[in-house]
Amino acid sequence: MRRYVSFSERAGPAGELGRQLLGYTGLLFDYWHDYKAGRLDRATFLAWMAPVRAQVEAVLERAVASGIDRLVGSCANILDHRAALWTFIDVEGVEPTNNYMPSASSVPLSSGAAGASVRRASAAICSPSAS
Repeated sequence: MRRYVSFSERAGPAGELGRQLLGYTGLLFDYWHDYKAGRLDRATFLAWMAPVRAQVEAVLERAVASGIDRLVGSCANILDHRAALWTFIDVEGVEPTNNYMPSASSVPLSSGAAGASVRRASAAICSPSAS
């Protein structure tokens, strides 16, 4: 997701695509937190995530088709690993983490309200739950 932050900070279409990805990621994590807190059962969580998953992949595919330098390759790489991207949905007991793209670890996260949504949404790939 750190790459989404980087994209969102760019001008023009790359920035718009990045903001769309962050928006869907924020929704994804709202649903995740509701699921983990017991406000959503697993079936509802999965049903609600299906369109979010489809929209995230559609935005990534539009980004790949855009021809925008440094966006195309990053988004193609994410799509190449899409199975890992959604492991926390597909496999019960796996939680989202931000370990997907370690090369992006130098991208600083903002502070304030924007940073809070980024921190809430700063996950991409999954690892076994600690709980």
